[in-house]
Formats: sequence, C-alpha cells, structure tokens
Amino acid sequence: MAFSGRSSLLSLIEQLIEVNGGHQVTAGTVRPILVLEGVGGAGRSEVLDHTWRKWGGRTPTARIDPLAVEGDPHSMREVLAAVMLGLTTEVPDFAVSFPRVVLANIAMEGPIEGADAAARRRAMVERINGYRDRGAVQRLITGLFTLGATYIPVPGVQDLVPVAAEELTQRLKWSRLRAKLVWDEPLEWFGHQDQDFRHKPVDALITLSVQARQERVTVRQDVDHLLLAGLLADLRESLDRTLNRHSNAVVLLDNGDAPSAREFVRSLVGVRNELRHKGIPDDPLVVITTSGGRSGHAAAEASRHDPGWSESELERLGSEEICGRRPAAVRVGLDGLAVEDVQQLARSKRWPGSLGSSDIAKRIHRLTGGHAEATGLLLNRLEDQPAQVDDLDQVLRSQVGDREGTLERYLLERVAAELTPRGHIDERLRDDLITIAAARDQKEARVLAPLLGDRVNAELVLFTSTTLWSARSVRGEAAMMPFVRFLLLRALADRPVDRLTGWPKIFRMLEERLSDDDLGGRLHHQLALGYVDDVVTVLIELLPVLPTKKWLAMLDEAVSTPNLAPPDIPPQPRT
Repeated sequence: MAFSGRSSLLSLIEQLIEVNGGHQVTAGTVRPILVLEGVGGAGRSEVLDHTWRKWGGRTPTARIDPLAVEGDPHSMREVLAAVMLGLTTEVPDFAVSFPRVVLANIAMEGPIEGADAAARRRAMVERINGYRDRGAVQRLITGLFTLGATYIPVPGVQDLVPVAAEELTQRLKWSRLRAKLVWDEPLEWFGHQDQDFRHKPVDALITLSVQARQERVTVRQDVDHLLLAGLLADLRESLDRTLNRHSNAVVLLDNGDAPSAREFVRSLVGVRNELRHKGIPDDPLVVITTSGGRSGHAAAEASRHDPGWSESELERLGSEEICGRRPAAVRVGLDGLAVEDVQQLARSKRWPGSLGSSDIAKRIHRLTGGHAEATGLLLNRLEDQPAQVDDLDQVLRSQVGDREGTLERYLLERVAAELTPRGHIDERLRDDLITIAAARDQKEARVLAPLLGDRVNAELVLFTSTTLWSARSVRGEAAMMPFVRFLLLRALADRPVDRLTGWPKIFRMLEERLSDDDLGGRLHHQLALGYVDDVVTVLIELLPVLPTKKWLAMLDEAVSTPNLAPPDIPPQPRT
C-alpha cells in the first residue's frame, strides 16, 4: 500500500540520521533511541519500511524483525548478527567493518578451560592464529550472517550472505607481507574496552569463551554487553574513516517487545551510559524500534523519567525538549492518519465515475479514526467492491483475502497479538480485552478484573499498556482508541447475553460499582443496557437545572459508547 502522511515524524527521523541534524536534533547532539509506539496495525512497521526504502541505499542500514523467526530467543546475539549483515551491505562511500565483534566470535567458538593459566593462553593464541587465514574467517562470518539473515525481512537477503561475508573479510586488516589477517588492534581493545580497564587482552577473551556458553541471565547479559561495546567501537572507527560523511548508520528494529530485541536495546542503553561517563565520543548509530506499549520494554524503562510525545506534538518541539537532557530513548506514540492522508491513499485507487475518492476517504476515516491497517484493508476491499461503500458494517464482517475469519476479527487479533512479546494470539488475553472494552476508561476497567480469565496478564499488560489507553475519555481519564474499542464492543455484543461476561452482566456490574455522584456514568451504563426512555427523561429534567456546558458534558458522557447493544437484553426492573 502507498505511504502517506506522518511528515513531522519523518522529519525527526531524517534529522536523527543526518549528521548535521536539524532544528530538533542539532549537530553533535546525542542520538537517542527512537521508539515508535502504537496498537497493532497502527503503522509502525510501515514507517520502518518507508525509512528503509529512503535510506537503505544511501547509508549503512539494517532492517530487522526478530519475529521473522519462530521461537525468538532471549539472547540478542542473533539480532547482533543481523545488524552486522545489514550494515556490511555495500553502500557508496561507506566500508563498515567489525574486527572486534569478529574476534569476539572467534573466542566464543568454544570454552577454553583448565587449571593451567599459561596453557589456556596458548590455546587462545593458537585459536586466534588459526583465523589469520582468509578462508577460516570467511567461513566464520558466513555462519554468522546466515544466522542473522533469518531476522532480516528483505527479499533475497540469503543471496547477499556470501557476498557480504567476502566483503567484510576483505575489509579486515591484512598483513601486506604475508597476506594474513592481523588481529593486534582489536585484541588490544579487549584489554581496555574503552573504559580504562587493565585486563590482559587474551585473558579477557578466555573469560568470554567460557561465559558465552553460560545460561545464567546475568552472565549472558555481561557477554551481550561486551559484544555491543565492540560493535559500537567498530562503528566509530569505520565511520570516522568515511570522508565528508553526511549520515549515520541506521538500525530499524521492528517488534521491539520481542525478547531478543529487548535485550539488544537494554545492552545498547547500558553500554552507551557507561561510555558517556568515560567521555567516549557518541557512536554514529541511529536505532529506531517499535513497541506495542509494554511497560517492560527496555527503551521505555530507560526513558521513564522523560515524557513520551504523541506524533501530533512533534511539530512544535525543539531540540531542548527532544534531546536536551541526553535521554537514552524518545518515545513517540503514533496517531491515526489524518483525513487528508486517507484522501491521498484513496486517490491512488481506481473508483467508478459515480464515486469520489474524497467522499470514500471521509467515510473510512470516520469509522477507523485513521487506523493505518484498517484504512488500507477497507480501501482495498472497496476498490474491489465499490458498491459496499454504503455498508461498511458488511465490509467489516467480510472475509480478509485467504485468511480465516472476518476483517474485524483479523484487526482485533492484530491488536491483541501486539500486546504479547512474541506477537502470538493469546485467546484468554483477547477475551479479556473484549470484556474490559465495556469500561469507559482505564480507571473503570479495573472494576471488571474479577471477570477476567487471566488476571496476572491483565495487570501486566491490559491495565498498563500505553498504546491501548492512548486516548482520553470525556471525564479526562486514559481511554481506548475509539476504533479499537468499537471493534471490541462489536465482539462483546456478539457474546450470548446470558454469559457471565456478556453485555448485560458486564454493564450491570459497572453500574452497580459506580459512586453515588457519578451521574454521567450511570446514564452511560443505563443507555448501554437499553433504558433509553429513562436516560432521556433524566437529561430533560436536568436541562433547566445544570449550566449548559455541564449538561452538554454529561450528554457526551452518556452517549460515549456506540449503540451496539444486542437487541435481546433480558429486562430488569429499575429500582
């Protein structure tokens, strides 16, 4: 689908990538990790794809998706291999090399153990000398890149592996006289690691060889930390050699809530903080990642003292707000597409002469609020079936391509899946999501906790997600994005009315838990239960009593839930 809109966000990304920056990211300013947050289908991946298309051939760029592999591990080493492959790919004027990371992988070939320290050192030196041969090193790098390629969602990437492995091997330092690889400089780095350490380099590699096979989390993180430090040192050295460099290296890390992506970001934040305290120059790497708003995301933890920004707020921000306090990460919540953006997308389609693209765009935007994937799917469907433009309900209930289920079910499952770290559909989580949609906002949703099938997950995800509750209710509380809530309420209305978590029982529970002074909430829940005449009577009685502004606010609150109540709600006497 064509890409449209998001000009303020794309401008910020461009300033992060360009060395000279701009009015929001000035030259010499540290480049924080940019975290794009949004519900499933909000368009986060499309922003990464657009950035890849624009910058992939102009600066070293790695496009990575940990969920491209089934069973994503908790280690970030596969992501690191993908980063190396992506940044090694040939780009005019750049020649990125990774001697420190390659040497680390040589050391990690297997543990070197034993009581005799001198024997261990001899064994490590022999191992390193064995990799002075071009063929041995190229085979090692080919294995790394083959692993990393599975994380890169770019067609034909496997075909690039042998070419990139040969290219990286050639970029390593060679002895002019003997045509052998020289490891002296990267080996020396393992002694100080840019932090004034006084390790013996060979001993540091021996320790790495043993720790690399350990399963203990803290040991694994130490290894990841060292590998990231080596990667950043390699990048600084490589890009410092690039004459008149105009851009930084870029990592586009999709599905940043996946375990391996979280570990990569966590290690990156930790290494950068340590190097900054040592006065080491900032690295030339821009990392843009995505998140479904999980509170445990490493970048979210790193930026917990700094506010996130909505996409619509970016245009008015300057460098002081975005980078002034040298934040580790900047979080940007994606807004829905503007109606003008949807109109632009509609104009890229072919419509019958009796239909105007502007009218179609407005109808779709009115329904979806600019939700990116829903907008694209509806446009595609209406292009094939333009007669359905007057019945979007039928479109939502139609099948999506070759997939099982309806369009609305697919969108609902996209939202639910993005709330899990591996992007899997959790049936209980989806059902609980439907249940809490009855609540006006996040605060009221907790009233429904006793009805949920997985209360632990609800506390960890449903009640804390920053993207799920990215809107505001009439009473000013965090609320669901209207289109997402609309889809969930449709699913709630389809449940049997006599079910414990059916429409009538849920709204009656919400009404029973209201405080005595919450008249707006009472009218809202009564209207949802079908007591239209009662609600109208109360509003008429209040019209001459309340100030106009307050009465209108109460009306807005009463009608804030779409009229989706099932017609067969069993009657219940009013008390």
